[in-house]
Amino acid sequence: MMKESRRFIEILEKRGMAVSERREAIRRIEASDIKAHGQDIPFSYIPLFINDEDLAYLQKNIDVLNRILYKMTRMYVENEEYRKVFAFDKVLERLICLDCNYDEMIPIGRDDFFFDTESGDFAFCEFNTDGSGGMSRDAEITKAILDTFPDRDFLERNGMHPFDVIGSIAENLIRTYRSSSIAVENPLFSITDWREEGVMSDFDRFLAAFRQRGIEARFTDIRDLVFDGKNLVDRTDGRVVNGIYRRAVTSVILEHLEDCRGLIEAVEHNAVVLMGHFRTSLVHSKTSSVALHDRRTWAFLDREEIAFIEKHIPQTYRLKKDTISPELLAEILDNKDAWIIKPEDDFGSHGVYSGMDTPEEEWKKLILSQMDKGDIVQRFCPRFDFELLGPEDERPAKYPLMIGAYVSCGKIVGFYSRAGRAGVIDFGHGGICVTTVKVDGSRSS
Repeated sequence: MMKESRRFIEILEKRGMAVSERREAIRRIEASDIKAHGQDIPFSYIPLFINDEDLAYLQKNIDVLNRILYKMTRMYVENEEYRKVFAFDKVLERLICLDCNYDEMIPIGRDDFFFDTESGDFAFCEFNTDGSGGMSRDAEITKAILDTFPDRDFLERNGMHPFDVIGSIAENLIRTYRSSSIAVENPLFSITDWREEGVMSDFDRFLAAFRQRGIEARFTDIRDLVFDGKNLVDRTDGRVVNGIYRRAVTSVILEHLEDCRGLIEAVEHNAVVLMGHFRTSLVHSKTSSVALHDRRTWAFLDREEIAFIEKHIPQTYRLKKDTISPELLAEILDNKDAWIIKPEDDFGSHGVYSGMDTPEEEWKKLILSQMDKGDIVQRFCPRFDFELLGPEDERPAKYPLMIGAYVSCGKIVGFYSRAGRAGVIDFGHGGICVTTVKVDGSRSS
């Protein structure tokens, strides 16, 4: 990871920071369909490098995490008493517990964490399943960097290339579909979301990937999915949809249940293969981090799994009067830089407040005003600096980096990372995208 980065930086320094090449990479992305909320995406010209050793180490730990998350999901679905740990409303609880016609627990997700390259230590700040996106951003920006980097020989000697995140996920979703008890020979897949909410740059590339693998596929606005009593149908042309890749986030579905009635009824009647079943909402909810520290969860975990949680999952609490002790509340109020507030179930950094970014008096008011409003409060993860090169930087500069690992059917298939110096690492808080290069072998440098 760091060896490749240092050599990459050395080459940039010898080439005067490759100013013209960087400008060309930025120009390519500005001219592309890769946007964030309609805006051009700021990115680091220095990517994150992942070699085989790095990947094996991260996968080993993701295996433990998945074991825990799968056990927790099964227990929730099977044990009514355990559901009290999450205290979801009855509508969400019912969606999560609907039958699923395949065994895979989490076909697609992204686990975000901070990583110390010196010690190998790490801490997960959150897990994403519903609507996990950004794959096209990582792919296109990585390609723009590699295509413009001034030393082609260095890239070739080290076997450097982008991760094929979209292709890998498409293959796993097809495999998940085929494992279903209701799979048909020649299915029609649909990616579904609200058209105005969807990341179409992702969707277009997934549709191409499905078609390249022999699967007919389309995008369907979730409002156009209807259940006719037997099949899920795209009402725009009457076609039966056999498999759904769900990008519609559960929290938004709950706000617009009438829009989603067709999809929900089809799942209720076992009439469609929902890849990204509602049961993945359990892990997506920030309440999952609360539950991971609950002794009722530890009751069905082994010692290795409990130790993993204690070491790698920050302490997380519901911001509720009946769960926050006076001592803990005083700690949160008096040590703002050690805490962050997040909605229990949202996405895109909506409603996230970092004590680090908030003046003391405002922080105290915020904590008290958000009490019993459906938020969690979480210990701030230790953050580690990486040398990166943002669009405004003349030289490499140190940024805290949040690494996001795409995990599909249990395996890491790529990354989508962001860096920033604010407490909330996001484009809306001055953050930048950091893409990932796969290193297939440092044969020489």
